[in-house]
Amino acid sequence: MQRDLVESVNKFGSKWAINAEKWKPDKEEFEFYVNQVQPDEQARIKKFRFEIDRKRALCGRLLIRHLVSLLFSIPSGEVKLGRTEKKKPILLSPQLPRDRYVISCFS
Repeated sequence: MQRDLVESVNKFGSKWAINAEKWKPDKEEFEFYVNQVQPDEQARIKKFRFEIDRKRALCGRLLIRHLVSLLFSIPSGEVKLGRTEKKKPILLSPQLPRDRYVISCFS
């Protein structure tokens, strides 16, 4: 998956992207990456009916973990993610002021 990661940096910030449609993991690779996210997210990802939706959900969570891990020099396992009442992704740990970041996932 690392070879499919695209980063764009400019004066406004950073954008990271993975083309989930081009990523063709076998079952073992997919399960490896699913096991890198929190148990509640594993269950959520596995509920999607279509493979592309499972891949998009997984890639989104992995990108958030990777970026937070790099920015704060902490292991990705220490990054805790949650969801707002409207099901939007939110960073639970490390704790930052809400006006310091935006998490956006879209296809």
